[in-house]
Amino acid sequence: MTLPRPDWRARITISRLLLVLIVNLGTLRVAGLFFGGIIGAARGGREDLDETLLLAITLAVILFQTIILLASLRALILRPYGISWSDLGLVPSSRFWIRRAAFLAMGLLPAVIAINTVLPRLLDIAFENPQVQALAPAGFSWPALIAMTVMGGILAPIAEEIAFRGLFFGWLRQYMGFGPAALVSASVFAVLHGVLLLIPALIVVGLALAWIAERSGSILPAIVTHAAFNTFMIATLYAALAAAGHSS
Repeated sequence: MTLPRPDWRARITISRLLLVLIVNLGTLRVAGLFFGGIIGAARGGREDLDETLLLAITLAVILFQTIILLASLRALILRPYGISWSDLGLVPSSRFWIRRAAFLAMGLLPAVIAINTVLPRLLDIAFENPQVQALAPAGFSWPALIAMTVMGGILAPIAEEIAFRGLFFGWLRQYMGFGPAALVSASVFAVLHGVLLLIPALIVVGLALAWIAERSGSILPAIVTHAAFNTFMIATLYAALAAAGHSS
């Protein structure tokens, strides 16, 4: 089964899609400056910053980004065109595809690790992922792990899949075959994460998410894959932090 391509997607102009992108990029930029200013003020010239405050600010940024993404989709796409969330692929899926989504997430993990290991060596550069600091700004704690899993492992993937696979990929399928549409949407998805060295691995992830959305006819399996992938990465990071703290 393939994702349905109803007429409403053909009515959405590329300028409206770009407006959604611009609004979100602008909002993220403003949010970064705003919360960066809060952190700077909280430091007050100190090198350290209260870990609880730093974690709260990080979680607030993730929540803010998620809300803005969904709100902009509703205001700029859903309401003007009379579109529902189900039109964007948020429809029930079979257990078969949900199970396959979980297996896909497990398959993506070694692929992403391999890419992020081999690519820096080929380019002869050090690999530093700023997302690590963002996901664990205050080191290990159980409340931080739980909160970050909910925000980064569940809420963020739901919003991103609605936007990138439901809207962008679905819109592109009106004009392109699966391969080009998946590649374009995956590339935008990767670039918007803002980490240059992560782009190749994130393109692979985006292609896999487009594939399972296309085959299942729903973005729910893509959400499951995305959420399982993020959750495992977060859990692995916090496990490493816990082990490092225990050994020190």
